[in-house]
Amino acid sequence: MHLKHIKLAGFKSFADAVHIPIPGQRVGIVGPNGCGKSNVIDAVRWVLGESQARQLRGESLQDVIFGGSAQRKPQGRASVELVFDNSAGRAPGLWSSYAEICVKRVMTRNGVSRYTINETMVRRRDVQDIFLGTGLGPRAYAIIEQGMITRIIEARPEEIRVFLEEVAGISRYRERRRETLQHLTETRPNLERIRDTVQELTHQIEKVKKQAERAEHWKTLRARHREAEARWYYGRWKIARAEQGRGELECARLTEELNQMRLTQEGHESLAEATRLHWRARQEMVRQAQGALYQANHALLKAESSVHEQRQERQRMERDSQRLHAQWDIERQQWEKDQRALKCMEEQQEALHQTVLMRQEQSRAGQAACEQLRQGLTWSRQKLEQARQTEHEIEHQWNQQHAEQEARYRALKHILARRQQLEEERSGLCLPDSKWVSEGEILARNRAVSSSILEASEVSARLRLSWCRAQVEIRREYLAECTARRRVVENTLQGLQSQEESERGTFVPEDTGVGRFWQHCQVEPRWEKVVEFLLGVRLKALRRDHLPTWTELVDRPRQACAFYHEVSSTELAERILPGLSPLSHQVHSEDPTIRGIVNHWLQGWYACADLERMLAWAGEWGPGLCLVTPEGHQRDAHSLTLWGMEEGHLGTLARAREIRRLSAELPVCREAEEEAGRCLAIQEEGKERVAVLVLDMERRLQQLRRQQHQEALALTQVRAEQERIRQEWLRLEKEAEALVRAETLETQVRSESVARLGGLDVARENARTATEAARAQCIREEASWEQCQKEGQILELACQEARFAQRSAAEKLSHLSTTQNERQQRMAGYRVDLECLQTELQALDEETAVAANLEQALQVQKTCAAQLEQQQSEMEILEEGLHQHEELLLRSTQVQEPVRQALENLHLKIQEARLRGEQAWASLAEEDPGVLESLDRWWALTGHNEGQDLLMTQLEKAMNALGAVNLAALEELDALQQRHAWLAEQLADLEGAVQTLERALNTIDREIRTQLGATIDQVNAQFARLFQELFEGGMASLQWLGEDILEAGVQLMAQPPGKKNSSLYLLSGGEKALTAMALIFALFQLNPAPFCLLDEVDAPLDDTNTERFSRMVQRMSEHTQFLFITHNKVAMEMAQQLIGITMAESGVSRMVAVDVEE
Repeated sequence: MHLKHIKLAGFKSFADAVHIPIPGQRVGIVGPNGCGKSNVIDAVRWVLGESQARQLRGESLQDVIFGGSAQRKPQGRASVELVFDNSAGRAPGLWSSYAEICVKRVMTRNGVSRYTINETMVRRRDVQDIFLGTGLGPRAYAIIEQGMITRIIEARPEEIRVFLEEVAGISRYRERRRETLQHLTETRPNLERIRDTVQELTHQIEKVKKQAERAEHWKTLRARHREAEARWYYGRWKIARAEQGRGELECARLTEELNQMRLTQEGHESLAEATRLHWRARQEMVRQAQGALYQANHALLKAESSVHEQRQERQRMERDSQRLHAQWDIERQQWEKDQRALKCMEEQQEALHQTVLMRQEQSRAGQAACEQLRQGLTWSRQKLEQARQTEHEIEHQWNQQHAEQEARYRALKHILARRQQLEEERSGLCLPDSKWVSEGEILARNRAVSSSILEASEVSARLRLSWCRAQVEIRREYLAECTARRRVVENTLQGLQSQEESERGTFVPEDTGVGRFWQHCQVEPRWEKVVEFLLGVRLKALRRDHLPTWTELVDRPRQACAFYHEVSSTELAERILPGLSPLSHQVHSEDPTIRGIVNHWLQGWYACADLERMLAWAGEWGPGLCLVTPEGHQRDAHSLTLWGMEEGHLGTLARAREIRRLSAELPVCREAEEEAGRCLAIQEEGKERVAVLVLDMERRLQQLRRQQHQEALALTQVRAEQERIRQEWLRLEKEAEALVRAETLETQVRSESVARLGGLDVARENARTATEAARAQCIREEASWEQCQKEGQILELACQEARFAQRSAAEKLSHLSTTQNERQQRMAGYRVDLECLQTELQALDEETAVAANLEQALQVQKTCAAQLEQQQSEMEILEEGLHQHEELLLRSTQVQEPVRQALENLHLKIQEARLRGEQAWASLAEEDPGVLESLDRWWALTGHNEGQDLLMTQLEKAMNALGAVNLAALEELDALQQRHAWLAEQLADLEGAVQTLERALNTIDREIRTQLGATIDQVNAQFARLFQELFEGGMASLQWLGEDILEAGVQLMAQPPGKKNSSLYLLSGGEKALTAMALIFALFQLNPAPFCLLDEVDAPLDDTNTERFSRMVQRMSEHTQFLFITHNKVAMEMAQQLIGITMAESGVSRMVAVDVEE
């Protein structure tokens, strides 16, 4: 497979979608450090199934998602897609039919990773299976990242062995071996569990057989119990019906008496209700009087509280007045002291002010003189600068005019030459035919439409082909199952028939039409083995009437045989023994002769359900009496024989039943096999038709794509040429017009420049003279101004000292004035507060309203208390009358209570009788109508149900004596037997599966030993040759560490020319790199990988070794595609295409591609 494209989006530093084409066999990736080159190698490793973050240079797998930069936010997903060219069909499995294979992996921030192959969701293992044995994969040798060269040299023997397995193509065998061992490990515990289960089921079947017999006896007792129970319930129903009728008559009488009592009670209730209404109205009036008294008490408390608060407020005001008087006295004394200090400061400030004025006057006079000198100096400097500027401008103009004149001459000459050249180019241009371009565009659109239609048809056909292949596999598997089942049935039937034929006698004719003895009778399945054992050869006996004479039979070869003749079934009579039944009753036949023969042969044999009953039987032993169980255990009067029958052996009767079943099943299996074969043939024919259609569509689509590509390429070239000629024509026209205008302008400007140049020569000399005179005047004025500056600085310093002293005095005066103002304000505030307190005290002395309110509240409270007492006395009178009426009502209620209680008891008895009747009838509801009719007749005869409960008790004791009975024993026995047969079949299948897995392991081990042994010899030869080629001498080899190839490791040995090193650790970095490359290229000689990724493996090499490495890569690229990252210019020269990775935007990688050959 050839790697065509690498598509990245959101992977590490590739924030935007990046498409990296891989067109050639040698593609180099270059760029500065840290721009994201190695991220391409990580992307390929990641999409091939790498699951360890450490191998991808990260702490977690989410680190492969773009984490943001200074200008971008983090992304939520990363995706990498590899596109392979599989036109040679080298991909394994179903993927070989695809011309192009796209392997893609997508992962989101929540850790969910998704793999797809050609847009089909697959597992990680499916992706790795494609590249097993090709040198690719997350741990293979075809991807060499930074530092891996050193890890290869220092690798453990087990790790080097992995490379050899990949080369030998047995990595998939190793994977299959691991899976086989896992299946074998999982199968063996299942096998043990099934064996234990089969053994346990055998014991369960024996127990369930005993339970089934006990269940039969229990069912008989249960039927008798149900009959007695039905009679008992029917009698209870009849008695309950009679009691219910009598109770309903008594209930009607008591109900009438109770109604009369209720009328009297209602009269008393109406009087009591009227009295209660008056009492409630009076109670409401009492509540209102209580509310008024509460409000009066509240007003009284409020007035008392106001008087108390007024007293406290007066005391507080007196304390505040005393405190304000003391503070005002302190502030007044301090104010008088500050006033005296303030007068002294004002006198000192006035003296300093006079000194400052004198110093300022002297400084202004010096500054005025200095300013006059400065203005004269400035004017002289300006005059000198103007003279210099004038001289410089004139000199510049003269130079400019001279240079411009020379340039105009050269430009005019160039314009004339260029005009001549443009005329020649315009005459050589020729536009292509536009009609051909239009026809090409129409044809391209038609081709595109046809290609889309054909692609859709191809996709549909491929889907149909995949479906057909799946159906063929399903039909083939079904046919194999049907064939296997038919063969099993045929083989089993043939074996049983052969066994039956071999057991037949050869001394009697088989065409009599009468048949053997066992063909005329049926034996209960559980007694088949016992009957067959007791009868022996007599089970295959023939009728004496249809055979030769006794003498003729004696003359024939000796062989076991038996014969019987007609006998009446009533000739022999069996003894009746309690708890036992004759064994002959287990054999059934419509032929009286057969029944008589069975009674004769099995006379004295009696059947017991199990060994326990046989051992517990204590009846009278008669002559010839023998007991037997279904297991074959026997007991007579003097002995006990415990029999161990052969398990798995089919007797004559069981074999006959199995032959009948298999004979009926065989035609069904053959019919199913034929139908499956017909369906498989139809499906395969349809698959072939679809496959031919897909191949035809692929051929047509490829042909159409080639035509479309060629036509599009030709049309693009014509369009580009047409546009280029048009643009060139327009450019030449514009340039010619510009040249004409420039020629006219240059001629005019050149004549003007000559005239200006003569005038500038005279002006330049005059400017030089004026500049010298101005320079002399400026020097004289600068000396005078500097002397004046020094005198002015001395005066300014004295003035500053006087101002500083004045400013300090003014600040002290201002601070003192501010303090005095603040103190006057505080004294004024104290005076205002004192006046307010005096006013409030006078107001408190004048107010007497609070005392008046307190007196009024006392009067109102007394009035409300008197009204409340009057209302309470009237309410007590009404309450006494209400109690009298309620007492009369209570006595009337007490008179009704015995009648009501009697009525309720009667209702309960009626209800009880009805419930007994309903319960009894509910117990009889499931009985048949015939049973109910028989119960009616029984009740008409007896009229009571006495004795039925005693009979039920006796039957229950008999059933309880049986103990716990499994009523589902028969069904459970059948289910256990079926499960036992199924598990036995599963056991055989598992044992066969274990043997198959062990054979598969042995086969895989043989393949691994053979291929791995041959591979290491070939790798050694190639390794030694390439090592000597890279080092120009020396020796290198691979050696096994261990005797068993399946488990042994591989040790790498290398000695460059002239060195006898005992370990690879003694080699230099360059020697280690060359040794590792020799090993890798030796592996490639045996199993070339589809492509190889090299990440700066040439970093430790010098130029000479890099050239050797480059020559070897060029030679290897004939069979393997190389994608390498390098900073070495020598290595870059071997690349057919160069891909540049840049990081113009901080933290975001971009791609630039260059074709070196072009």
